[in-house]
Parts: sequence; C-alpha cells; structure tokens
Amino acid sequence: MERIVTCDGLTKEYGVFPALSGVTLSLYGGRVVAVAGDAGSGKTTFLKILAGLAKPSSGRVLVCCDSINVYSREITAYLPDRDILPGNITPEGAAALYSRYFEDHDKAEALRLLSECNIDIAKRLDKMSRGMRAAVQLIMILSRRVRLYLLDEPFAALDSEQAEILAAYAGTLAEDGACVVETAHKPDELPLPPDDILLLQSGTVIDYGPAEEVSGKC
Repeated sequence: MERIVTCDGLTKEYGVFPALSGVTLSLYGGRVVAVAGDAGSGKTTFLKILAGLAKPSSGRVLVCCDSINVYSREITAYLPDRDILPGNITPEGAAALYSRYFEDHDKAEALRLLSECNIDIAKRLDKMSRGMRAAVQLIMILSRRVRLYLLDEPFAALDSEQAEILAAYAGTLAEDGACVVETAHKPDELPLPPDDILLLQSGTVIDYGPAEEVSGKC
C-alpha cells in the first residue's frame, strides 16, 4: 500500500496547551481511517494540519512523500464541520464554481450525486435545511479526484438515505487514496465502515490500527 500521510513527532500547541503531542504514524492508500476521541482530543487540529490550514509547532508531516505545500494542498480535499458555501448559491452553481476553481473537480459526477440524493439543484442553499446544505457541500468535496480526503463529521447532519448513498461513494474513492473521517461517535456507527481507527485523547494517540482491533476501546 502506498503511504499517503507520514507524521513524525507531530506536535501542535496553542499557548501552553498541547492540542497534539508527539503523533507518529502513517496513513495508507486504499484505507478509510476514522479519527475518534472525546471533544478536545485533537481530532479537528489533526485534520487541519493535514489540510495545510494549521502549522505544527514541531515535528514533521508529509503528504505523498512531500511536505505540506501548494502541491499537497492540490491533492487534498478538506470538508470542515461548518458551512463553506455562500447561502445565495444553488447546488448547480456550486458545481460550476468548484469546476472553475479545481481542475480535478468532476462537475458531471457532482450533478449525478445531487440527483441521486434528491437535491433541487436550482434552490438556493439558504433556503435549504442544514442537512441538505451539508449534503451539497459533501458532494462537492467527493466530486474532486484527489489522493487525500479529510472529512470532519461528514454524515452527522444528513438523513439516513443520503448518508448511505454518499458513504458508499466515499468508500470507492478510498480505493486510490486515503479517506480520513473525523467522528464524535463510535466509529462502528459510521455509515462508512472504517478500515482503521485512530483514537486520540488529549492530543495523544491512544491506539491506531485495524478497526476490528481498536473499535472496542472507543
């Protein structure tokens, strides 16, 4: 398996408080990794560092054998746990916007997924429910063709049918890269079954390995 992410002694401090402390691990292609832990365990900080949105205080992080830089950001797609699209845009407009901004975005696939999830592509996002907006944003991220997908609570606001459709699709994307899913719940409750689980506590790795070996500790 290809190594997609390498962390060596990754540490992130906010003042005197360590959000991450000495994280050393590798994430591999063809794997879905659930990042689990209580609130404040460092899950979101970990994803933000991999996405290039936060800098480590110390340690080393590589994405596809390269440091976090313009190239690594081009092969990484990050979904935060908040609205990232303007409310006055429609799903169809969002697909067009992503295709203009990202060369790797597949507009036709985005429109197909929107249709499969029964989302009105002509309706403004600010006229939609929180769950519908979350589904649109997840679809935009999943319609990119990258090596590393970083998803912060991607299914939390979705209805069960949309979660099932998009989880199944996300699973196919992990065949060529790595899909990292942050969850505040037990990993075995995710609609996208993880291959591996990274369990964090107070910024420290408690365990990391195959889901069947780690799930009982979550």
